[in-house]
Amino acid sequence: MNVGFQAGPSRSSPSTPERMLYVNQAACAHFGYSLEKMRTMCIPDWDPEYDMGKLLLRLRMMKAGQPLRSETVHRIASGELVPVEVTANYLEHDGRQLIAGYFQDIRGRKKAQEGQLRTQKLESLGVLAGGIAHDFNNLLTGIMGNISLIRMMLPTESKVQERLQSCEKAVKEATSLTGQLLTFSRGGEPVKKLIDLHLVVQDAATFALRGSNVAGKLQIDEGLWPIEADAGQIGQVLNNLLINADQSMPEGGMVRVVLDNCTLAKNEIAALQPGPYVLISVADHDCGISPEDLSRIFDPYFTTKTTGTGLGLTSIYSIVKRHGGEVIVSSKVGEGTIFKVSLPASPESRVEDKAAETQPHHTGEGYVILMDDEENIREVAGEMLSFFGYRSSLCSCGEEVVALYKGELELGIRPAAVIMDLTVPGKMGGLEAASKILELDPSARIIVSSGYSHDAVMSDYQKYGFSDALHKPFSMEEMSAVLKKITGGKSES
Repeated sequence: MNVGFQAGPSRSSPSTPERMLYVNQAACAHFGYSLEKMRTMCIPDWDPEYDMGKLLLRLRMMKAGQPLRSETVHRIASGELVPVEVTANYLEHDGRQLIAGYFQDIRGRKKAQEGQLRTQKLESLGVLAGGIAHDFNNLLTGIMGNISLIRMMLPTESKVQERLQSCEKAVKEATSLTGQLLTFSRGGEPVKKLIDLHLVVQDAATFALRGSNVAGKLQIDEGLWPIEADAGQIGQVLNNLLINADQSMPEGGMVRVVLDNCTLAKNEIAALQPGPYVLISVADHDCGISPEDLSRIFDPYFTTKTTGTGLGLTSIYSIVKRHGGEVIVSSKVGEGTIFKVSLPASPESRVEDKAAETQPHHTGEGYVILMDDEENIREVAGEMLSFFGYRSSLCSCGEEVVALYKGELELGIRPAAVIMDLTVPGKMGGLEAASKILELDPSARIIVSSGYSHDAVMSDYQKYGFSDALHKPFSMEEMSAVLKKITGGKSES
């Protein structure tokens, strides 16, 4: 896009910049004006950052042989401010001082830079967020374990049972907060399984809008394709979107959730490969989001609300990206906001229909080694194992586990299972210890446990030699289910 104009005010009008002398068709298309209209315009008509003093200063530099290269914005016919890269040169023609300018629309580049900056911001929070979540989950594991033990020891008809179940529910809700922190942590890969989004959306809508004056309207394609995803993380996406919509409509209203199958063509959404996707649309009718705020809504800790952490929408962005999807938001002030989330689908796959059943707790036999660097977790986990009927040995680091396992094998004793914490500060963790145990006993049954619930090892534990994974904080039922899965055994109600 090329334009040419006189450098500075004319003799007849010293305070006004000269009108355009030359403009090509590409520039007309960029600005959205006809050629005739463009020739009647002055620089301030399309350059909101125009300043005669700065122009004269730059003119002196250009006269000295230094071409002007800079970034600015243009106000086009629609009123939109478009970022551009400017290259300008000084010319003299027929005794007049001229500036010839070339403009390049850099909206695509800016969008890519914003995405990269957002990713860098998320990464900068990674180490801190992961560490906090790990420590918090360790504390919650001790709380959850003791509550589960007390509940199991009490008669089922006890009035205290209901209170203990409420405590367990509160711990699970606290765990969702660490889930948001873990979304930012390094290696925060989702634990993917084939899931039916229909059920995830219904559960999220029920939870997020319970007791609210905002009604939810669900519209779900009957033949909705399943997706390979982490149900907990996708539930978090929907939960955050619905809570955001609820908070945006304090006077009440309707939030519409639509799930559709769609097949994207090449370049239909720049960040996504062509193929089958499930499109989740969440639309509200609030006051809308201003263009200034719209560009920042996914930034960590940015919020326009008086309450909230500013992590909800950032979590959505990070989760969707890790699932190979894209989230696009559009908003009109005074009308409302629509979030559109595209997630890769598996149209040829089918989700097994398994009715939810109450699983009796597991009764086992034999010997289990458990390793964790936190004493309170070792204590409560040891009590759990004893309750299930296992004899146990408790270790604080990988070095102890490897030495113990080797000694037991020499005595002819083969442990039924080994449960190991993934991370042990300053000592051997579960990953290294597992590899050494598998060298001693290739058929060893090792369970990895971690407060970094979305660590890559946790999401693909079999790749690293583990038989299963136990996510902290875990309850009696969860430990029972994992042990039953890998060791077998009896069950009792």
